[in-house]
Amino acid sequence: MSKVLGAIAGLATLAFASQASAATFVFDGNADGSPVDAPISNIAMDCGTIGQDFCTDNDALGFDYSKDGIAFNVVARLGDATTELIQDLVGPNQGLGALSEGGQTMDQINPGESILITFEDEVTLSDIWLNDGISQDCPGGGSEGPCGDVGISIDGGSVVSFTEFLAQGVLGDGGGAVLALVGTTFEFFALTANAGYSIEQFTVSDVPVPAALPLLISGIAGLGFAARRRKSA
Repeated sequence: MSKVLGAIAGLATLAFASQASAATFVFDGNADGSPVDAPISNIAMDCGTIGQDFCTDNDALGFDYSKDGIAFNVVARLGDATTELIQDLVGPNQGLGALSEGGQTMDQINPGESILITFEDEVTLSDIWLNDGISQDCPGGGSEGPCGDVGISIDGGSVVSFTEFLAQGVLGDGGGAVLALVGTTFEFFALTANAGYSIEQFTVSDVPVPAALPLLISGIAGLGFAARRRKSA
């Protein structure tokens, strides 16, 4: 029986000690305008702006990103419809934003727009950095106005504002996440008129423990059954 208990303990250790995959995705550009992390496909170059920016060729498909075993899709939205997503690599507005301002080259997420990030499985999103329009971290003010209040909806839930996150200690001044946000979809909104921001970077970690629990439970059940068979024999 002690051997069975030892095996169960080993299974528990294996299940809960598995390391989560993690990767930091950076959406602004290097000094030469080259990307740190680039979309996999569906890229239309330049987008009518200055530099080497990426925009979506088919807006409904958005951009797919993949790195170190972590993958996700990003689309830009204007109300209930998709709009052009930009990954701004050159200039003061670097990061992920939306181009939907009646032909203007406003690269940030502005009121009425949002950026929807979708993962296949539940992940933890942390180390979130936002850009105010002159390559300074939010909160702040830039050539396209201040960042204003930022809203985030997780898994289609209610929008929680940047101000509320600050009060809860989830986001610190400068935009860095202090506590992790866990979910499958994350939608970023702009909540203040004449303000906007772009998403510079964030870190993604998978959540492996729930996936390991079925293995642990089935292993415990199998070992228990084997122990009963030996005892009856």
